[in-house]
Formats: sequence, C-alpha cells, structure tokens
Amino acid sequence: MRNIAAVLCLMIAAAAGPFRAEAADADTIAAINASSNALDKAFGERDIETIRALMTPDHVTVTPYYDGPQSVDDQIASLPDLDYGATRAK
Repeated sequence: MRNIAAVLCLMIAAAAGPFRAEAADADTIAAINASSNALDKAFGERDIETIRALMTPDHVTVTPYYDGPQSVDDQIASLPDLDYGATRAK
C-alpha cells in the first residue's frame, strides 16, 4: 500500500512540474507590501474607516502581544492603548 501511495505522489509531483518564478511575482510582492504599508499607516493614524476597508470582516489577528485572537472590532477597540511602531517589509 505504501508503494502505491509513493508512486501516486511521484506521479502528481511529476505532472505538476518544477516550480518557477513568474514575472508577476514581483507585482504580487509589491501589492502586498503596499497594502501592508497602508494598513500600518491607518493603525498609526487611528483611521478606523481605512482599517475596516483594508481588512476583511472575518479577519482574526493572532500575535504574541494580544491576550488571544482578536477580530477587527477587538483591534479597533484597543486603538487607544496602541503604542504603534513601524514594521519593515522586505
């Protein structure tokens, strides 16, 4: 049974072909960085409208400095306590 599973995995991997970078990857990275920078700015300025516009309604944030998972509403409620620093995306 393991042999069959191994052969199937190899067949799927062979059919998928090797991974290659696409020219659009740079565009995707730039778009992600731009949206991240806009969200950073919105949090820094306590701009609730922009924060809501840039995050999905079902967004959940989990970080070591929150007591647990936070929804968008939780994050907005905690804005007065926010000591926000910049995040550098590479």
